[in-house]
Amino acid sequence: MRMLGLSTARQLVEPIFTAGLCAGLAALPVTARAERPLATEVADTIPAGHCQLEGWADHNNGAHEGHFAPACGLVPGFEMAAEWAGSMPSRSDVQNRLLGFKWGPEWLEWEGARFGIKGLRVQERTPSADDTSWHNHGTVLMGITSVPLDPNWTVHAHLGRNFMHNGEKDAMVYGVGLVWTPTDHWMLFAEVVGDHLHTATQTVGVRYWILPDKLGVDLTQTHSNATPGSSRTGFGIGWYLIHF
Repeated sequence: MRMLGLSTARQLVEPIFTAGLCAGLAALPVTARAERPLATEVADTIPAGHCQLEGWADHNNGAHEGHFAPACGLVPGFEMAAEWAGSMPSRSDVQNRLLGFKWGPEWLEWEGARFGIKGLRVQERTPSADDTSWHNHGTVLMGITSVPLDPNWTVHAHLGRNFMHNGEKDAMVYGVGLVWTPTDHWMLFAEVVGDHLHTATQTVGVRYWILPDKLGVDLTQTHSNATPGSSRTGFGIGWYLIHF
């Protein structure tokens, strides 16, 4: 897609996105890797020799779930990541952990768009069950693209498949997110993620960079289509470009 087309797309999308995003943020209570705070995958990779630490908590109807997700760039264009998720405080709820990689070299680019591939292995366990060991839950493989519309607007998208290991049906997974960065300190976004077997999840969110591209805090609001009581609020923090 050439720049004229990208500019036209931005002009069409910007007013719709801005109105929807403002409405979503206005509805937030006073009291959201993919790359936090997005659930949509991003084609960029962590620079080689650097790591990042992300942590966040989701709150829904009195339930609280915590996440911890470190990742490191091992060589140019290749990173490894892990994540743990469980209820807070720990109860009998299912816990999840994953290990994944992302490959997105700088030369994998066309007309300004970046591309990449991501793979994940997901495991789960139920602490209260007789068997407290971790079991393979699924393997996810997906393609990723990030398309800049102009210096302030970017579209991210991923599409792939979740190969289930527990007898459930395999699922096609997808995600599309539109990101607006009006200044070096602010990032706002809206996205839709899901799979073809379940209703889609919609999220609006905002990140404030305390130190641009190095230390940020964020707030997200998420709900699933046609699912009463599915709304949840997320609070997160990310520390990036840590040398090792």
